[in-house]
Amino acid sequence: MSPIHSNNTLQNILLLDAATCVGAGALMAFGSKFVAGLTGIPVPLLYWAGLILFPVAALMIFAGLQSSPSRPIVWLIVLGNVGWVIASLGVFAFVAPNALGTIFILAQAAVVAVLALLEHNALQRPHTATA
Repeated sequence: MSPIHSNNTLQNILLLDAATCVGAGALMAFGSKFVAGLTGIPVPLLYWAGLILFPVAALMIFAGLQSSPSRPIVWLIVLGNVGWVIASLGVFAFVAPNALGTIFILAQAAVVAVLALLEHNALQRPHTATA
């Protein structure tokens, strides 16, 4: 794996991404019945989507705590975030949430898209050249 030279910005973005995963994962997994009642999103979808976020957050923490994060791992995180956004939008083909549910899905997808863009941009900076 090719390391990325020290990049505090990328590390901070990865740790912020991990924090959002933990927060959203806890809300969706442990508060799935409550959130489902407010949003019209099915409990199993919320629960399992929330649980998926914990190992993802662990990978982000691992990468974010490295002095030189692995470029392939960061790319995996970026691509995973893009996949999450696509899957979030794809949910509308199978689920008909209420207005609050639509806002919930679109808002979390937007946050993940911004984080993916920030991570991607941090990878492209000249000081992130591989060793």
